Amino acid sequence: MRLSSHDASFLYTETASGPMHGVTLSVIEGDLSYQDVLDYHEERIHLVPRFRQRLVFVPGNIAHPKWVDDPYFDLKHHIQRFDVPEGTTLEELIPQALTLGEDLLDRSKPLWKTYVAENIDGNTVLIQMSHHAMLDGASAVEAAVVMVDHEASPPPIEAPATPWRPAPLPTPLDLWAEAVDENVSKGLRGPQPIDPALLAQGNTIM
Repeated sequence: MRLSSHDASFLYTETASGPMHGVTLSVIEGDLSYQDVLDYHEERIHLVPRFRQRLVFVPGNIAHPKWVDDPYFDLKHHIQRFDVPEGTTLEELIPQALTLGEDLLDRSKPLWKTYVAENIDGNTVLIQMSHHAMLDGASAVEAAVVMVDHEASPPPIEAPATPWRPAPLPTPLDLWAEAVDENVSKGLRGPQPIDPALLAQGNTIM
């Protein structure tokens, strides 16, 4: 799936000092372990396919990037333990957690990450990051509804019928040829409306 002009604008305007991902802290009552959180996501990740997809860029930038399956996806890269001194309070954790969001997310991997801080005032804190090009607004809410249990005793998650197998990565030639075909088709349909968000940011439409 190719990025829309609006979603792509978050990539084009991103700088080393201005990352375009959000950082949220979720406090979970009770002391869950890192392994508990990892197992929880492992059980549900098939419900949000985008979590296992990364961006690929078109040679010559003749079209916006598109989402493809990451053949090297490793959940442990995206969910990591955040070790803090014993006795750290939530108030003390917040400034430490915010420093985790200062670095850009790795564009060679799916654009999200979660750090697990254990035993913070007897609770577990998740420090979650996702790029606005991946989840923004309504899509973030939809993902949260799917990935988060809202009941004390939720029904079991049905496993996928077949194990996940990533589709092969497209070659640079595949990406370029597909983009050319799309651009030709757009030209045959006539001029397309320009996204006002891009105009406001001074970007050039490809």
